[in-house]
Amino acid sequence: MVPGLLRFEHVIIDSQGPKNPHIKAVGDVDQDGSADVVVASSSGGPAVWYEYPLWTKHVIAPSGRWTTDGKLVDMDGDNDLDLLLSDGAGNRLEWYENPLPKDNPAKDKWKRHIIGRPSAHDIKTADMDRDGQLEIVARQQDKKGSRITIWEQANREKWGKRFIRCRIGEGLALGDINSDGRPDVVVPGYWYEAPKHLFEDPWEKHPFACWTPDAVVRLADMNKDGRIDIIMSRSEGHYRLSWFEAPEDPSRGWVEHWAGGRDTGWVEHVIDDSVDYVHGLLVCDINNDGEYDIVAAEMHQSPHKRVIVYLNAGDAREWNRQVIAHTGSHNICAADIGNTGQLDIIGANWSGDYQPAEMWRQLPT
Repeated sequence: MVPGLLRFEHVIIDSQGPKNPHIKAVGDVDQDGSADVVVASSSGGPAVWYEYPLWTKHVIAPSGRWTTDGKLVDMDGDNDLDLLLSDGAGNRLEWYENPLPKDNPAKDKWKRHIIGRPSAHDIKTADMDRDGQLEIVARQQDKKGSRITIWEQANREKWGKRFIRCRIGEGLALGDINSDGRPDVVVPGYWYEAPKHLFEDPWEKHPFACWTPDAVVRLADMNKDGRIDIIMSRSEGHYRLSWFEAPEDPSRGWVEHWAGGRDTGWVEHVIDDSVDYVHGLLVCDINNDGEYDIVAAEMHQSPHKRVIVYLNAGDAREWNRQVIAHTGSHNICAADIGNTGQLDIIGANWSGDYQPAEMWRQLPT
């Protein structure tokens, strides 16, 4: 084995899982101290969770057409993980309440709660206004992706919402870009500055890059300078995988150069320009060396269908690429399955001939 590369064991969680599984999520559903896996179908259902370690399948909802993004998150403040997702057939957001703490999530019914319309391609959650309650930030896709929806919870069954206009496309992230203590909203090419009053004040738009409108967006301080950087891949075609280094003033806007060029002060660092259809993108320290690494998965539409680990060789300037699969994947997740101290990769293709729920378990090197 090449020194420095990682070792993975391929594990099939379910070879006959939910059909066309858009949603993949990981978390400790039953609070036994180990991470479990959630998969939901986009073609009629079901939504299920797989109990570690035997991957016993339990039904959350028997039928539905859930689209693309889903989150395991405590929606009701009772300290267990509920399932937040988007119902494409009903064009709405909804969440399923974990039967804990009183009942058993493996045996008892998960109650459905309707949030409202529209549905979403991308879903994020955060306490945006620091009032102790989660807000939901969501965005649809293509032409419908021309606005961002911010949802505020009035009570368990009632939500208010506000729309922010943006260019068409897909991709969404939340993070404090300008270090003012409030999470901002990032889409491909632009970030929106969170105001003090989320639902009354305007959201100021700031450019950071020229990029395709369809992307996966992730945030992390890649070079440890105390500023949040932006990582992007094109999700629906050939382009590149890059990270954008944040300047001292991230809100500077476009500056015109005498030669006709434009820049915002954000510096692009290309990681890989050979990739396409990268709809699965993770930023994590996968080899426990204190540096942020990248995991990318090309969808089944790609001619390559690679699942790739990019090991950060220092300050995110050099990368060691390791291809761990050629079967493709979509909306991959990372978690320490089995509490080994190492991150594993979980995923499944959303369509095509090869759709098992699977894991690449990291082995000791």
